[in-house]
Amino acid sequence: MLADVIAQFRASSLTLEAKAFMADIASGEATAFNELAGGGTFDSYATFPQWSGFAHVWNGKTVISHGAGLFQDETETWETIAKNTGLPDFSPQSQISGNWWWACLCYERNGIIGGAKARDLQADLTAGAIDHAPLANQWGRGAVAGPPGQRYAQMLALMS
Repeated sequence: MLADVIAQFRASSLTLEAKAFMADIASGEATAFNELAGGGTFDSYATFPQWSGFAHVWNGKTVISHGAGLFQDETETWETIAKNTGLPDFSPQSQISGNWWWACLCYERNGIIGGAKARDLQADLTAGAIDHAPLANQWGRGAVAGPPGQRYAQMLALMS
């Protein structure tokens, strides 16, 4: 993980466990806060980047990704995050805090499918009892590599 990305995580207001968990997710998505799906970059953090997207094959179909930023947020995802959090821009700190909000929401909502009890991501991280299933559809491989995963342990060390 690049030094400037680590510095942004360290500067965030998240707990140590949350910083490491979100860094773990990000490590499976992109390498920089200004990265676009397919390898391009954008120049301004003032708003979510508007661009034509990146065509790729997913499950046998050609799809267009508008993934942007360290967490490769899609346009609709970032619109939901911004609307519900009031974040003013797409800056590195907004990406971190906004995606933490999104992860907590997905973890709670998806954890109650089938009548299971709602889950609290921060509480489960603190207790070392994380359940990746509620996040696997959001970030794929990044979300499923956390505790007790090796990358999560590495991220904890980097964030300390």
